[in-house]
This record gives sequence, C-alpha cells and structure tokens, in this order.
Amino acid sequence: MEKKKEVGALQVGMYGIGNFAAQLSWTMVSTYLAVFYTDVVGLAPAAVSLLMLVAKVWDGINDPMMGAIMQKTNTKYGKFRPYIVIGALVLIVFTVLTFSVPGFSTPGKLVWAYVTYIGLGMSYTVENVPFNALPSRMTRNPEKINSLFASALTGGAAGSMLLMNITLPIIMVLGHGDQAKGYQKVAILYSVVAALLTILATHFCKENVEDTEDAERATKIPLKDTFKAMFVNRNLMKLFLFTLLQMTAVMGRVGVMFYFYMYCVGNPALIGILMTIPSVSGIGCMVLSPVVMKKFGRKAVLILGAVLGGVGLAMMFFGPYTNIPWMIVSGAVYGAYSIGMPGTGGMIVDAIDEYDLKTGVRTDGLAFAVNGLMNKVGGGIGSAIGLALLGAYGYSQGVDITAHIVSGINIATNLIPMILSFVSVIPILLYNLTEEKMAGIRGELEKRKNLSK
Repeated sequence: MEKKKEVGALQVGMYGIGNFAAQLSWTMVSTYLAVFYTDVVGLAPAAVSLLMLVAKVWDGINDPMMGAIMQKTNTKYGKFRPYIVIGALVLIVFTVLTFSVPGFSTPGKLVWAYVTYIGLGMSYTVENVPFNALPSRMTRNPEKINSLFASALTGGAAGSMLLMNITLPIIMVLGHGDQAKGYQKVAILYSVVAALLTILATHFCKENVEDTEDAERATKIPLKDTFKAMFVNRNLMKLFLFTLLQMTAVMGRVGVMFYFYMYCVGNPALIGILMTIPSVSGIGCMVLSPVVMKKFGRKAVLILGAVLGGVGLAMMFFGPYTNIPWMIVSGAVYGAYSIGMPGTGGMIVDAIDEYDLKTGVRTDGLAFAVNGLMNKVGGGIGSAIGLALLGAYGYSQGVDITAHIVSGINIATNLIPMILSFVSVIPILLYNLTEEKMAGIRGELEKRKNLSK
C-alpha cells in the first residue's frame, strides 16, 4: 500500500496544475472547435450545433456510468486516481483525431467529426469526473477542500488564459499558413503536455480519506438505490441545477465568443487580450475566494459571483462593445463570477456529508459525475443554442457580416448567458446548509467513524 500524504501546500498546488493540464485539451476544444469545424473543415453551423448537442446527450449517459464505476472501485491506488491516468493517456489520441481534417466528402467529414468528438468527450469523462471528485477523497477539512477547488479553478483559468493568447499564433507558426496542419500540430503538443502534467499531479494528490464501515457497505448497495439516494438529496439537486444554468451561460458563451470579438468588436489584433480579460479577473477573484468564503460563507459568495457575472454580460450586451476600454471593464466585471465557483465543490461535499449522516450512504463519485454531467450538458446546450442562433441570423463561412448577423452574435454571446446567470441564483437561494450546521454534521460523522473502529 503506498504511503499517503496529508493535504498541504504541495497537494493544493499540484491539484491546480492538474486542472491547468485539463484546459490544454478542453479549452482548445470549447474555444476553437466550433471555428475549426465551420471555417477549416467547412461544416455548416447548423450541423455543428446538432453534433455538439448529440455529443452532450451521450454524455448524459456515460458520465453517470463513470460515476457508478468509480463508486464501486477499490484499488491500492485509490478509487479515483487510476481512472485519471488512464483517461489522460486516451485523451491524447482523441484530441489529435478531433483536430484532424480527413480527405473525405462533406458527409464523410461530418461522420468523422461525430466519431472523434464523441470519443474525445468519453475520454475526458474518464479523466475529469474522478479528478473533480478527488478532493472529497483527499480530505474532510472544509477549508482544505475550499483551497483545493480554488486552486483547481485558478489553474484552469490560467490555462484558459494562456491558450486564448498563444493558440492562434502557434497554429499559424506550426502550420506555416495551413490552418488544418496548424490545428493538428497544436493538438498534439497540448495533449501530450497535458497528459504528463496530469500524471504528475495525480502522483502527489493521494486519497487520504479512510472509508467508514457504512461507506464501505455503500459500495455493495445496488446501483439503482445509489442513484435514488443521490436524487432525493435536495441540496445536491439544487447544486446540479445551478451548475447546469451557470455552465450553459459560461461554456455556451465560450463556444461563440470568438465570433463576437472578431465581428462585433471588430478589432482582430486585440482578440486574444479581450478574451483573456475575464480569465485575469477570475484568477484574482479565485485567489481571494477561500478568504472571502471563510468570512461570508460559500452560499453568499456564490450568489455574489453569479450576479456580478450577469452584470458584466449586461454591460457587454447593452454597452458600446466597439469601445475597447468599456470592453475591458465589462470583461473584468464578468470574470468576477469566478469568485464563488470554488465553493460549489465544497457545497457538494456538504450535501453528500449530510445525506451520509442520515443514511450511511455516500455518493461522492456519482455526485461529482452528475455535477460534471451538468457542466458538459450546459456547455453543449449553450454552444448548440449559440451556433443555432448564428445560423438563424444568417452566418456561414465566407458570408458578408451584416448588422443583422452582428445582432445575432451579440445575443448568442451576451444576452442569453446574462439571463441564465441571473436565473442561476434561484437554486442557491434555496440551498439550506450553512457552515454552522455542517460543523455539527461533521462532528457526528467523526463520532460514527470512531465508533466503527
């Protein structure tokens, strides 16, 4: 049995590096894949929209399946960590294939896109679902959990920010003017580096939490009962709804924002900088997040972040988006939505702990799998809506950009996400676990653990 390490600064930092690595694959996909499909492969926006929606429906099946597998797993390396390493290696293959242009007809290219993109999503599921659940197995300390999730989101934002600034120039350099070759070579570079960093992070992030007898017995509970245990957990369901709404807003915007900065703002030289502003703001907010959450509580900070995100999007939609200083300020305000996001992981753990105390059933793996599913489905729905709106307003490869198309791009990129950001506050207002209540619950869980020894 490998020696386990307590969670300290090294583990917190390495967990952040693990999410930085994830962005080397997924930010490239979420930011550039739609443009790659429409402007390089030559697929119609409507076809790409349907593809992304179908892929996310399939995720609706395989994410909970992954969670169920994790829930039943016990190895000397832990319940979650083996899958992270396996997924990271398989992800290399599908990232490269997804950003490759086969010499097929248009229908053949569309089939290729379906196979490779769905395979990419499944690979990411194998890696990312257990990675997101890992803090629940690393520690029971709520402040440590906050720090782990804050580190992950900071690392993810840093990876996203880096990719938005360097990807297009690297594509041009490596492709020597051939975008198809450039995208493929960048996919190879990013996915290999991501796999190496993920394996390194996984090595240091041990699973330290010992299962109680109740939790061990939970692995023998029939799968249908485990699903039931999770879906009757009301606080958990509220968090799932929040994640779905927020990720539909955030990732849906990411899927079409390149079009907004290119055709609405109309300053191609500043695209990388403007797309980066929310990430810069978000990193600053996430660094402060553990301190702010300790003072005001996770729920209040999560609500604050959602409201700030909506305000920033309103500023971009209604304001003079061709005014660069205005866009910088708007982007910074929008990026402040990140201040609350590290709290969601800890709030999920709280909801799991509460249900564990009541029933003796823990659903760590499955709960984080379904929350990851909400993340993916939200991103898929958001991207599908955005691309469908672009097509409905007349955008296609090589078309003249009219005022009507510009209006549609602005609606897809800013108005729809703004509405969703404000609506996402509602389920969090109904979430009823406070820090004081959780202190009592954790105390009771510790007593039960000691009695079981």
